[in-house]
Amino acid sequence: MVGYIKLHRQMLQWEWYTDINTKTLFLHCLLMANHKDNEWRGIKIERGSFVTSLRKMSVEIGLTVSQIRTSLDKLKSTQEIAYIPHTHNTTIKVLNYAEYQGYEKDTIAHKTHKTSQSNRTQNSTKQEYKEIKNDKNIKDKEIIKEKIVYFANADLEDLFQDFLNVRKKLKAVNSDRAITTLLNKLEELSSGDIEIKKNILEQSIMNSWKGVFPIKQQNGFKSKQQSIDERKAEQFRLLAKELNNE
Repeated sequence: MVGYIKLHRQMLQWEWYTDINTKTLFLHCLLMANHKDNEWRGIKIERGSFVTSLRKMSVEIGLTVSQIRTSLDKLKSTQEIAYIPHTHNTTIKVLNYAEYQGYEKDTIAHKTHKTSQSNRTQNSTKQEYKEIKNDKNIKDKEIIKEKIVYFANADLEDLFQDFLNVRKKLKAVNSDRAITTLLNKLEELSSGDIEIKKNILEQSIMNSWKGVFPIKQQNGFKSKQQSIDERKAEQFRLLAKELNNE
């Protein structure tokens, strides 16, 4: 691939800037995204989108497939990207790509702006604003039509959508901020474990809860971490007993 991308210093204040894995993945998406509409094997790939797979990205950026899934979920939760999984690949779309990269003719204008710099800069700014605004309106309509996917795991995604429907029936507002808070809390409670996330969501759905909470112990059920802690304690007890016998 040839060419370059634009990167604004405002990214220093981006909420994922200190998250190395998520920042690396997002920069990779910006670099890989098509700068104009294209076609691949009969599929139309829109500007700002590209076709890839989790394993391919794992090789390209040095993250594990699990780390990539987690970072994808984070970027989706803040509506930085959207993606559509297929049987053998995945189409990733950088939302609001035009706001990040502008248009090619803006770059050409930038190269030829030396004469009458003041007037050219003012006209270019107005034109760029109009183009970005129009493009944003189009993409906003596209986003409304597309279903936002929060998790790469299909079962987990279905559970989360069911949970959002429960919240809606309870008249809880599923705003972007509320969903982001829920996703962050779910990640914190599960430590990234998909099965624990499923159990937490099932618990909230069954109890008609608006939020997500740690798994409650029922009928002697113990969490994975509790079982690990108990096994370690038993091993230490047996070791101490052997030492005393010696």
